[in-house]
Amino acid sequence: MTGFSGRVAIHEVLEISEEMRSVISNSEPIYKLQQAAKEIGCMSLRQDALKKAILGLMTIEEVERTTVPEYSLYTSASAQPPARLSAAQVLIAVHRTNLDSR
Repeated sequence: MTGFSGRVAIHEVLEISEEMRSVISNSEPIYKLQQAAKEIGCMSLRQDALKKAILGLMTIEEVERTTVPEYSLYTSASAQPPARLSAAQVLIAVHRTNLDSR
């Protein structure tokens, strides 16, 4: 045994598309990089952890402990980040949205 038995990994993979390459090479602000990543379907570590919490593979406490809160991906450089939402609040909102879409 290596000590990793029973653990669940969370992942964030960023595909470098032409748009992403342009944003990176032009040293655009971070919110522009986040926008471009969102547009190509990149899932953040927190989003992956929340998905796994919904599936029952990890707890909300683990999501809180292992990831940082995300602010709006479309926040401009001059805008203030919104109030911090706990992982539990986000999970509840995502779950309600999924139920409403059925």
